[in-house]
Amino acid sequence: MNITDQVILNDSGFTWPKNGTYTWEALNRETDHISHIRPYLRNTNVMVQAGGNCGLVVKPFADIFKQIYTFEPDPVNFYCLNLNLPFTNVNKIQACLGHMHEMVDLANPFTDDVGGYHVAPGTVIPTLKIDDLELVECDLIMLDMEGYEFNALKGGEETIKKHRPILCVEIFDQWLGRFNTTPTEVVEYITNVLGYTQVTGYSSDYIYAPK
Repeated sequence: MNITDQVILNDSGFTWPKNGTYTWEALNRETDHISHIRPYLRNTNVMVQAGGNCGLVVKPFADIFKQIYTFEPDPVNFYCLNLNLPFTNVNKIQACLGHMHEMVDLANPFTDDVGGYHVAPGTVIPTLKIDDLELVECDLIMLDMEGYEFNALKGGEETIKKHRPILCVEIFDQWLGRFNTTPTEVVEYITNVLGYTQVTGYSSDYIYAPK
């Protein structure tokens, strides 16, 4: 089946997967990320984000950041992401983020949630590290990766220690458990290894600022 047969243009003008009704409704209930994050931003030059999904979460940030690097590995989501964010300041990358270079696959336990994809064993999709971007500056790293956030943070350790961006990380014990990680491990890594402190939290997302 062609990708074009798997998507629709919805009433809000977004190209969206036909099987993504739940995701659309869920993300529209959680669109106010900027109001939680912006008070802690020192600059709005460069942002790194994953997973990009179909662009609904990223779009408001494109209005304030000079450059965004967003990662989305699923082909249908990535197709929608490109159509929904045709902006020159949004760099869209079809890959996973992790702590090492490897090939992986995706799994999704849901039939109507195109935000449920997570890393699984395989040899289909390349994994990159945040540090591979070799950014000269970074103001915000925002990660919602269905449990793989710890790995992405470790793959960005040099960037984080060098540029001290604000971190917005989903920490959800059920998803972290997929990768034998616990919320305690993630929090201890962010606070003790990276040198951050939690400044606020909302839903299952937590915002950290440098100590």
